[in-house]
Amino acid sequence: MRKKILFQISVIIVGFMIALLVIIELLISHSSVSLFTEAKEELLGRDLKAMSGDVFIRGWVPELMDYCREHMDEVSSDIIRNPVFQEAFKQVFPSLLERYGAEKYEDLDPKDFPAFTPEEQAVYAHFWYYYLTDYMNMLQAYYGFSGMAVISVSEGTRGRIFCVGTTETGLGRETLEKVVADESERNGTPGKIANAEKAEAAFGIAYSGENGDWLVGYYPLLPMTESCRYAMCIATDLKQFNKSLAAQLTQILVFSFIVIVVFAALLIWFLNRKTVRPVTRIQQSVRRYTDDKDTGRIVNDMKNVRPGNEIGILAGDISHMAEEMERYNRENVSLVTEQERISTEMNLARNIQASALPNRFPAFPSRGEFDLYAFMTPAKEVGGDFYDFFLIDDDRLALVIADVSGKGIPAALFMMTAKSLIRDQLMAGRDPAAALERVNAQLSEGNDTMMFVTVWLAVLEISSGRGIACNAGHEHPVVRRTGGSFELLEYKHDRFVGPLKKASYHNREFEMHAGDCVFVYTDGVPEAIDTAEQMFGEERIAETLNQYPDADPEKLIRRMHDAVVRFAGSAEQFDDITMLCMKYNGIQDQEQI
Repeated sequence: MRKKILFQISVIIVGFMIALLVIIELLISHSSVSLFTEAKEELLGRDLKAMSGDVFIRGWVPELMDYCREHMDEVSSDIIRNPVFQEAFKQVFPSLLERYGAEKYEDLDPKDFPAFTPEEQAVYAHFWYYYLTDYMNMLQAYYGFSGMAVISVSEGTRGRIFCVGTTETGLGRETLEKVVADESERNGTPGKIANAEKAEAAFGIAYSGENGDWLVGYYPLLPMTESCRYAMCIATDLKQFNKSLAAQLTQILVFSFIVIVVFAALLIWFLNRKTVRPVTRIQQSVRRYTDDKDTGRIVNDMKNVRPGNEIGILAGDISHMAEEMERYNRENVSLVTEQERISTEMNLARNIQASALPNRFPAFPSRGEFDLYAFMTPAKEVGGDFYDFFLIDDDRLALVIADVSGKGIPAALFMMTAKSLIRDQLMAGRDPAAALERVNAQLSEGNDTMMFVTVWLAVLEISSGRGIACNAGHEHPVVRRTGGSFELLEYKHDRFVGPLKKASYHNREFEMHAGDCVFVYTDGVPEAIDTAEQMFGEERIAETLNQYPDADPEKLIRRMHDAVVRFAGSAEQFDDITMLCMKYNGIQDQEQI
């Protein structure tokens, strides 16, 4: 009986696995190409968008690019080895900088290009095009594209290269123009880009004879005055693309076959061990019991049948139940012990994190020029928010508040690293913007998870009340001037810190007078929600603070926390809540500025 059942099961399983393998192969063959292509184009589309933003980070206008295209021979020459340009640069550029109140080339706004004189336009366009080409070369080497350029998509000059990467491994201007021309004739993608209403990547295939087969991608440079004139363009080797796809398909099919074969063998072994063999044993025991009516023997025989499924339950319900209950009790005790251990470790981690933040108040009892207070409540046992304040020297006070992406242990570890790096950079004498640039470069190293941190960072000169602040994607501060009310101070943020290696940050000067107060916070305050899923909001922050305009920082923060808790009610806190408040008292008898 045993061999007969096992044979029948094996035939069914093998037949099922063969059918499954055929179905999987058909599904993969029909869907993998489109899925792989869509995924690849989505990735390339993000690269194109990022490159467009990087290349034209200082801005541009159509008139500037039109000028460069029309005077290509002139602007494409090397400015370092061009004595004519050098002479024109010396004569024109100083007056241009003086007229626009700029100290260097980067300070000039490309939008002012139409107002330049012809001589100024020639020098500026030459200078701008040189740096544009240099940056294109860097991006092409970084991304590893076969071809990379900015092309014209206007009627009459469509497909003409405006600016091209000239790395040693690149296609070159002439070859890339042929590739683009073939793709344009075949698919008309540049014409579609010219009429694009929004900036989205588009792709097409080019079969350009001796130049090979290429996947060509475009990203329109918008907004424009009327329609798109230029687009970022890349060319990727289609053979390599198809080779990668074929390799992926082969790997998937081979892996699927191996998995199915192994699974079939394991399933047959498992069924034989857990089903066929126990059924045979039960059958034999039942026959013996029918002959000798030995109850004790069949009970013992049933206890020996333990495959852990319904057959085992049928064979020995009572003994099996007793064993399962004993096992359950052991596992339950082990689980409770493990939960207690995890809880203890999380509480320890929370204490360690809390001790890493300054928590003794008053923080500087001997300094009467200012009062400050800070507070943090993590949403989980540990959080990603942090604050810090410390004296860089006797006359400079540093204030920091930040919010790390995510929650829990990963955010806490990232937070500890960011806090230490920021403090080190400020203590080294760097201003807020320079400090954040260094911290961003350090955090981006090995940051495969693309975690980031928003930071508001300020350094106050205590004796004068003057200071410098930098806001890296953080919430807007709330400020109160003496005798006035708390108001939200909104201005343009810089990019948050951490995910991208290259990022620039800008300082913002400010001045505080005796009695002025600044309140900063993380997004856990305005984004706290009540049971109706309404947010606390920035307006309620200012309203709450203005109920106690003359209160000291500690009272302001505690009243704000009470207001958030009352607003949320029974709703669960889903984000860390962190606040820092500093009131500037000034130097006694100091003349107000």
